[in-house]
Amino acid sequence: MSITTILIIVAVLFAAGMLFWPKFRQLIRIRSNDAVDGMSTAIEKEKDEYKQLVAKLPKQREAVSSVMARSTQADKALADAEARVAELQDKYVTAKDANAPDTVLDKYATEWEESKADVDAKRAIAEELNSAEEEAISALEETTEALKKFADKIERDEGKAELTKALDVAAEAREQAATMKSSISRAGEASRAIDHELEKARSRNELSKGSRADREVAEFEKQQAKKSAREALDALTGSGDSK
Repeated sequence: MSITTILIIVAVLFAAGMLFWPKFRQLIRIRSNDAVDGMSTAIEKEKDEYKQLVAKLPKQREAVSSVMARSTQADKALADAEARVAELQDKYVTAKDANAPDTVLDKYATEWEESKADVDAKRAIAEELNSAEEEAISALEETTEALKKFADKIERDEGKAELTKALDVAAEAREQAATMKSSISRAGEASRAIDHELEKARSRNELSKGSRADREVAEFEKQQAKKSAREALDALTGSGDSK
C-alpha cells in the first residue's frame, strides 16, 4: 500500500470521526443554520440543544398516542370479553331453566370458564396498558414542562448575555474616558511647558535690550536725535516756530 493511499485512508477516518463527534456535529448545525464565523457562543449552544429536544417531542407524542390507543383497545377487548362471560352465564341459566340436556349445559359451562379465563388475562393486559398510558402521559407532560422551563432559561440567559455586553461597553467607555483624561492631562502639561518657554523667550528678549536705565537712555537719545534732525531741517527751511 502506497503512502498516498495510507494518507487518504487516515484523512477519511479522521473526517468520519469528526462527523460522529457530537460537539462537532452541534457546531456544524449551528454554523450551517446561522452562517456566522468563529466558535459558537454559550447561548447558541443552549438554543441548539433546545431545538434538538423540541425536534424529539413529536416522536414522544406519537409514542404516547400509540400507548393510549393500545390501552383503549385493551379496555374494549376486556369489555367485550366480560360481555361474553355475562352472555354465556345468561345462556346457561336460561338453558337450565328450560331443562336443556347436560351436553348443552356442559358446553355453556366450559365456554363460560374459558371466557372467564380470557377476561382475567385481558384484565391484566388492560391494567398494565392503563398504567403504561398514565406513565407515558406523565412523562410527556414532564417533558413539555421541562422544555418550557428550558425556553424560559434561554430567554433569561439571553438577557444576561445582553447585560454582559452592556456592562462591557460601559466598562470600555469608562476606560476610554480615563485614557482621554490622561491624554488631556498630558496635553495640559505640554501647554504649560509651551507657556513657560514663551515667558522665557519674552524675558530673554527683554534682557537682550539691556537694563531699564539703559533702555531709558537709549530712548532719550533717540528722541533727542529726532529733535535735532527737525531743528536742523527747520533752520534750513526757515519753517521754525516764530516768537
